[in-house]
Amino acid sequence: MPKIPHTERRETETAMTDGAESKQGSQLNALADPLTQVRALALLEGLTLIGLALIAVPLKYMWGQPHYVSGLGPIHGICFTLYAVMAVNLGIGRAWPWQRIARMLVAATIPFGTLLNDAWLRARSEEGR
Repeated sequence: MPKIPHTERRETETAMTDGAESKQGSQLNALADPLTQVRALALLEGLTLIGLALIAVPLKYMWGQPHYVSGLGPIHGICFTLYAVMAVNLGIGRAWPWQRIARMLVAATIPFGTLLNDAWLRARSEEGR
């Protein structure tokens, strides 16, 4: 087996890792996008609502265990509030018409509305605006 000079080996290793590093860099850039952050928070808000509506509230009223609502309720409230603030901030930052911002806020007040609104947000993300 021929020996590869040290400098050639280093160049080969660098070429092999560059693709992985650029993929990680693009993923990190996507996470830094405010629209991606709002979409992630919308998902979290929707999931906490599902947890409240389908798990915590039935446990409270059917089996007398209110501590699940006491734990998950504030988490959902924080997610809801952050979503609303970030949605307004996103809309203002991207100079969206007030109707778009209102749509996002209304979606947050309708049960599971942020989950239903995600397709619309994804389309905005793909358009780059």
